[in-house]
Amino acid sequence: MTKTVIIPQVFRLNAIDRFTREIVDNNGRPTDQDYIFDFSRLSFIDGSGYTVLSNTIAWLKFHRAKIKIVKIDGANRPGIQYLDDCGFFRSTLQKTLRGDAAIRSTTIPCTSVENAKAFSWIEHKLSPWLEYELNTNYASLASLRSAVKELFNNIGDHSAQQTGFVHAQHYPNVREIRITVSDFGVGIPTTIKNRFGDMSDAHAITLAAREGVTSQSRPNNMGAGLNYLIDSVTGDRGSVVIHSLSGSLVCNDEGGRQVRREATTRGSYPGTLVEIALDTRLFEGDDDERGDVEW
Repeated sequence: MTKTVIIPQVFRLNAIDRFTREIVDNNGRPTDQDYIFDFSRLSFIDGSGYTVLSNTIAWLKFHRAKIKIVKIDGANRPGIQYLDDCGFFRSTLQKTLRGDAAIRSTTIPCTSVENAKAFSWIEHKLSPWLEYELNTNYASLASLRSAVKELFNNIGDHSAQQTGFVHAQHYPNVREIRITVSDFGVGIPTTIKNRFGDMSDAHAITLAAREGVTSQSRPNNMGAGLNYLIDSVTGDRGSVVIHSLSGSLVCNDEGGRQVRREATTRGSYPGTLVEIALDTRLFEGDDDERGDVEW
């Protein structure tokens, strides 16, 4: 049987639920083996939506599902243009839709990065891009680099797939930078429940983000990473959103006080997705020359 999935008209992080409900069943498996992705309604997609789309397609291919992409005509639509410039159609269809499709200076397109090569990618690709977009220097990004490195450590903790998808986007009009990291592993809740017992997916994510909590899935996992990530980003008045299976955790600064809100979602995300949002007007970073934190 073939299932047709309509890509949301506006594909942001808040569209995850209704997108994945058609694709992932209650047991965390594909609902079908053949999928048609219909792009006829898509008018806008941001970096997180693009990462969700790329991660889900990779997950389906891992499960040997067949995928067909249709109704991508009308290349003047902003969402289609964005995907074209990011290289999505070159990757999935082996061709671009427009002759002048090109990566935008404000974008590091969704890239598959092996965990073993992640630190080098962060140092030599992400960090120089952030220095330019944030108009800052290498030293000021020490905590942020460590936080992103920890996300790749997290992939090693919660996924048999040692590869993560990373996308970075600067939105100058709203003065915001978003970094999205995703994998299609077993998910944070599965790993935490194996260690601490049954609980909701949302609470498992909250527990995983507490200081000192570790799944002990790796010898050097000391449980500092997600909490450090949240503290570092919210300390600069940014936000962190974590989606995994049927749970989510939203963390931000409200009047100088860090707030963490967990929620149960209607859909199930196949793996873990983390979105970091930075306000370019408020970002200060580190003010000393200390080295990056290592876990």
